[in-house]
Order: sequence, then structure tokens, then C-alpha cells
Amino acid sequence: MLEYVADSELYWQPGTQLGYHAATFGWLNGGVLDRVTGMTPGDFLSKEIAKPLNADLYWGLSSDYDARIADFLAPAPTDQLSKNQIAGNVSMMAKKAFNNPPRRFRAANTREWRAAVIPASNGHASARGLARMYAAMSLGGTIDGIKLMSPETVDIARSEQIQGPDVISGGETRRALGYALSMPGPEDPRAIGAFGHGGLGGSLGYADVENEISFGYVMNQAGQNIDHRNRELSHAVYDSLAI
Repeated sequence: MLEYVADSELYWQPGTQLGYHAATFGWLNGGVLDRVTGMTPGDFLSKEIAKPLNADLYWGLSSDYDARIADFLAPAPTDQLSKNQIAGNVSMMAKKAFNNPPRRFRAANTREWRAAVIPASNGHASARGLARMYAAMSLGGTIDGIKLMSPETVDIARSEQIQGPDVISGGETRRALGYALSMPGPEDPRAIGAFGHGGLGGSLGYADVENEISFGYVMNQAGQNIDHRNRELSHAVYDSLAI
């Protein structure tokens, strides 16, 4: 995969447009990590984050965990828009970003998929595990004496690098260094500097440093193209805290 990514042709000059690297982002960063540290993304996640925090966060799962994993359920088309999109009514760039190589729903429940290390595609986590990782970052990088980042690095991680229309996923987007940033407006209750990322089907994790909030939501029933569940849960969190 690293060789394929390195040999691929650019669709636009770097810095001129914003596009979501849905799957390739993991290979790009995973390749750098491997060459710098000698560890795969799965090894690094386990050694540096998951084990110190005692958090359910994994790339590459042994069969010992199969009893804990809920089968992933694909969304059923509910309107003509989703049917058109499933039929291929999307741009060629989007097809390549999201499904090259193919990442099929049914493959997520196979032993081969669970055991593989495919960064940006097949992470496995519990909601508490996801929230605990972001809790450290929401508190300046350290929780319970365990340091994941310095406060300065947390500030860098949530600093906006680019904002504008995303030519791959569509819509207005704000991006930091690998993280998606909150979007100001009534639909997003988070502070302007909240940072994290969503996953296929509606999962979401983020940290809000201003309010010292961390959030983790995972599901096995994938939602539709626009999934409101994580948004409604976020509103409930902030409403309960009167923020």
C-alpha cells in the first residue's frame, strides 16, 4: 500500500484544495511512523496509548477478543439519494478516497479484517476507551499521571490548518493536524477548539479543552449518509452541563 500511495498521481497541487484522505491518511502516517520508530501503527497504539491508559483501543485483534466484538451492520437505503450514492453516483475522486481498495461492510465481521492493521480503516474501540484517550487530551495531555502529549502539543493538535469546502466529502470543513475541528453553528454545541474525528457509520470521539470534556461514541448499526445520533448525544452532554 505504501508503494501504491507513493506512486500515485496528484489530483491537484498541494495547498490549493482541501480533500479528505479517508483511507490513505492512515497509510501515509503509518509509513512515517514505521520508518521512524520501527513499530506498526497497531504496536504503537498498544504500547504508547492503549496499555498505559488501560483503554480498549486496537489495530489488529487476536481471536481472544471476538466474543466482545459486535457484528457491524450496514445501513439499509431509505431514500433515493442513498440509493444513488450506493449505485455509484459520486465523483471518481470520492470513490478512490473511500473505497480503493474496497472496504466493504461485510468484510468488517471477518477474522482477517479484525486481525489486520489497516490504519484509518479498521480500528476497534469501546466508547469508554475512545473517551479515555480524548480525556487525556482534554486535560492538556495528561490524565492520572499518564502523559500522552505536552500541553504545547495539544495546542498544536487542535490548531486550525485549513478551512473550506472539502472536494471529496462535500461541505465546509475545518482541519487540524489529522483531526477534524468543530464547526461553529447551532448544530455543533462544542467549543470552537474541540478536536477529534468520526468513523464510518456514525462513531465519534473528540476532546474539548476549554470545557475539559471528552466524548466517545461507537455503534455497530451503521447510520445513513448523514447520521444525527452522535450530534444529538453531543447536544445532550452540553445541555446536561448547562454549557
